Amino acid sequence: MKHEGNLSKTSVDNRSEIFQEIEKTLSPYSALKEASRCLFCYDAPCVKGCPAGIDVTNFIRKIKTKNYIGAISIIREANPFGSTCARICPSEVLCEKECSRGGIDDPIAIGKLQRFITDIELKKGIKPINPKKKKNKKVGIIGSGPSGISCAWELAKMGYQVVVFEKEQKLGGLLRYGIPRYRLPEDVLQKEIDAIEKYIEIKTSIDIRKEMPLDSILAKYDAVFLACGLGKAAKMNISDENLEGVIMANEFLYQVNTGEKPCFQNKTIAVIGGGNTAMDCACLARQFGSKDVKVIYRRSRMEIPAWEREYKLASDEGVEFHWLTLPIAIRGDRKVERIECIKMKLGERDESGRQKPIQIPGSEYEVKADIVIEALGQKLDEELVAKLNIRTKNGKVIVNEETCQTSNPKIFAGGDVINGGKTAVQAIGEGKKAAYGIDVFLSNKRIIADVID
Repeated sequence: MKHEGNLSKTSVDNRSEIFQEIEKTLSPYSALKEASRCLFCYDAPCVKGCPAGIDVTNFIRKIKTKNYIGAISIIREANPFGSTCARICPSEVLCEKECSRGGIDDPIAIGKLQRFITDIELKKGIKPINPKKKKNKKVGIIGSGPSGISCAWELAKMGYQVVVFEKEQKLGGLLRYGIPRYRLPEDVLQKEIDAIEKYIEIKTSIDIRKEMPLDSILAKYDAVFLACGLGKAAKMNISDENLEGVIMANEFLYQVNTGEKPCFQNKTIAVIGGGNTAMDCACLARQFGSKDVKVIYRRSRMEIPAWEREYKLASDEGVEFHWLTLPIAIRGDRKVERIECIKMKLGERDESGRQKPIQIPGSEYEVKADIVIEALGQKLDEELVAKLNIRTKNGKVIVNEETCQTSNPKIFAGGDVINGGKTAVQAIGEGKKAAYGIDVFLSNKRIIADVID
């Protein structure tokens, strides 16, 4: 059975006009039919495939028996961002990839079932938690993205006093400021955050790099969780990269998600990169009026890090792709006018396992562009971690894999700072893991293992 048709989508033409959420939820009939396909495996592999630790087979079983409240409670207990993840999580390469049903026909549409049941919950209101008796220990959390909020949620349930520091005006991190609204509506995210805010202390609009000395935070709190993301955009470092019209992807997404509406009518937009962020920027450029959007990527279609669904969405939006192409200079008189590129070929495999792109001499050509959006990922804020005096390696904070504890026993870390920029659900899992590690550390239940290189 093919389950793609069970979830309706807004047409490409309408999306460009009304900028609304793409995916629509399953109907009750489709959800019950899909839940009935589950094999309810013993020691189910789909559960192991979920970084947040949701008991997948159990919540699907409850959907099958129409015990919707029970299904919701299972998801909510494991993941404070259950509705958010149902929309943005790459379930096809995580829990669904492990699904035993895939050996028979198609994997169970786990992400869509989670969306179905959490949408019901959003309409009724998220049930409040029942924290344990308050403890006299206080934990400071730096950053309010999925990892930071997940850690705060778990610690609050345990009874710890939690204070979250966020440099922006609202909580959510990249969930709020880095994901387009057509993938994650702001009201969905806000409802999940509202359910948590009442149990934690929040200090927004505070940039700890400038306004609060880190040593004072370390002195004031019994433990600190670092979940501030990577922080700095990676650049191409090519000629004329500072011309007017060159934008960093994170800045572009931030501007859009805080209400700015760039006018791209009659402009040619070039997006550099091949990840999900590049696809998001390309789709947004189309939705803001550009009829000519190009994605330039130095490897082939087969090597792009973007998920298949994100690539297909950009392709459906009419985005043009320049594969095996490397920008070598940006040209223009004060403003961007064109990009000088060179064609590439794939050579031997590098440390990542992918074939290394190699320039082809004499293959240079130009691509017209009025706006260039660089979507090359982010890198660690080395200045910040240096102030914290914690060890790093290859641009990531080193932690103990079991506890997320850093080389400073009082500091724990999770999310992009330790994984280099992966999925929100992985960051959520790391936030939970760190909360348990902090509980062990503050309860003196056992000695924490040393950080390993």
